[in-house]
Amino acid sequence: MNKGRSSDVLAPGAAGPRAAAAFWGPSAPVIGALEWARAFTQLPVLPIGEGGALVITDLHLPPLGGAATEAFGAWCAAVAAAALDTEAPAGSPASHAQAPRVVCLGDLFDSWVGRAQLRMPGTAPVVAAIAALGRAGVAFDLVLGNRDSLLDEAFAAATGARIHRDGLILEDEDGQRTLCVHGDDLCIREAGYLRLRALLRSRPIRGLARIAPLWFARGVGRGLRSHYAGARQPRGGDRGPQPDAALAAARAAGAVCALSGHSHAPEELELPGTVLLEVEPRPSVRWVTLGAFGEGRDEALIVRGAQCSVRDSHNSGVVETRGTEPDPKRR
Repeated sequence: MNKGRSSDVLAPGAAGPRAAAAFWGPSAPVIGALEWARAFTQLPVLPIGEGGALVITDLHLPPLGGAATEAFGAWCAAVAAAALDTEAPAGSPASHAQAPRVVCLGDLFDSWVGRAQLRMPGTAPVVAAIAALGRAGVAFDLVLGNRDSLLDEAFAAATGARIHRDGLILEDEDGQRTLCVHGDDLCIREAGYLRLRALLRSRPIRGLARIAPLWFARGVGRGLRSHYAGARQPRGGDRGPQPDAALAAARAAGAVCALSGHSHAPEELELPGTVLLEVEPRPSVRWVTLGAFGEGRDEALIVRGAQCSVRDSHNSGVVETRGTEPDPKRR
């Protein structure tokens, strides 16, 4: 089984979505399929230790801070307290498992348009909360989403987080794997969006984000937030992450479970392992879509055997996953 690359900051592999736009279109060239799938074979592989890994997604923390930022800080404090086996601060969520790793599947911020945003008032509490996790021995791995794809090594240095451009794979000691992606790269029917995604992740745009002044970053951030709010439509049909893409990505990664966000519609599907024209039977793939942080069914605990339990981030009770309508102003 492919072991992939070791974890590193901004692991490459961004060519996948551009290939997806070609492969999943009407012409469906075979070369596009191979390139798209190859991106998932090259994702970094991280170990699941005793205690497992906590997974959250789609926090959309505002640049000026507020209640959502405070809630994230309280959640991090509870996770750190559990890791240190101490009492969580007053007002923190219910106790969590002693997980040595937190994975955020992207859209940590409502928008991120460059390093200048590190100086904005809403950023400092987020940096402090993630850094405190590191001091408690909890690793923080961040998969880039569509709203924060310009996060770079400056943020990683400030927080101690590891940033992964296209996703990552969690693997236990028995080789059981869980694929973790934001989910926008599974929107294979939205060719226009995939082109925009590739543009925003391109080298010229990332270079500009490194040097853009704060006033410019604020203006671009407001524009992007307005664009995403106006373009948002409910998932369905050709919109949103697609089951066939989730199955193909999980297979390429050698995973029996796939976790994603992006749609803000918590749901769980059992994807058939064996498809048309295949002779050898394959195991099915469990595809879990988490809800946006704070909106319920928004936290997953991954433990040995790629076992995934979904629950609300504000308590430790496991809850049933089911489909809901996403918030039309966020994605």
